[in-house]
Amino acid sequence: MFVEHELVALRQSGYRPAAWARYVRRAFAFACEQALANPGAVRSILFVGLLLFVATVVGSLALGLKLDPALARRVFL
Repeated sequence: MFVEHELVALRQSGYRPAAWARYVRRAFAFACEQALANPGAVRSILFVGLLLFVATVVGSLALGLKLDPALARRVFL
């Protein structure tokens, strides 16, 4: 996710390290503000991520028990 109004300031400052740090800090603050404004979206994203993690663990366990433990480790990682 890019924050266009902050990218303008980054371009104007010549992409210096201090400008990058300022951009990252302000982009993170913007993302936190948006997350607090819409908790339902955050909850949905976290739920889908948790669901995918559980599916990966269960699938890896099934592969390890039925087929090949080395394959299960590779799929999990």
